[in-house]
Amino acid sequence: MNRQLEMDICPVTPEQLSQIVCLHQQWFLSSGLEGCPADLSRADLRRASFENQSLQYADLRGADLAGVNLLWADFSHARFDCATLGRSYLHGAKLVQSGFACADLSEACLRGACLDGADLRGAILRGADCREASFCDADLRGADLRGALLDHAWFWKADLRGADLEGARLGGAMVMESDCRGVTGLDEEALRSVAVDQLPLFDSPVPVGF
Repeated sequence: MNRQLEMDICPVTPEQLSQIVCLHQQWFLSSGLEGCPADLSRADLRRASFENQSLQYADLRGADLAGVNLLWADFSHARFDCATLGRSYLHGAKLVQSGFACADLSEACLRGACLDGADLRGAILRGADCREASFCDADLRGADLRGALLDHAWFWKADLRGADLEGARLGGAMVMESDCRGVTGLDEEALRSVAVDQLPLFDSPVPVGF
């Protein structure tokens, strides 16, 4: 998160957050006839918990969610661009077509999360636990995945151009019909850990651009 966004972070009381969530759920369930969509952009949510909550289409751009619990939450189509989610807990979260451009997800737990169609351009997932996560049709161009745990993760038609996977663990990962041009940091040993039946998708034993 850049310095300007840090200066703009706004505190949110538990009472305010509760009201925002309630109005958002009314808005979503009424197809926009009641309530209003949640605007939590640049909000300080470090003490919040969204476990099992549904905040689809919410605006959390630039928000601080470091260490926040989002276990099994549904934030599909939500915007987290430039947000701070370092060490946040998103195990099993539904994040379909959500925006995480330039977001910081360092050491976050995304195990089993669904990020199908998500925008992760320039996102920082350094050391993140993404085991068994789904990145189908996700945009990971320029993403920082150094040291990430990607065992058994699913990449189908994902855009990984320019991503950095140095030190990433890919045991049993499935990479199908994905664009891997310009990916850096992977050696042949790492490539051998990718699911064997997916290797022919690359033009050579070491994908073009690696």
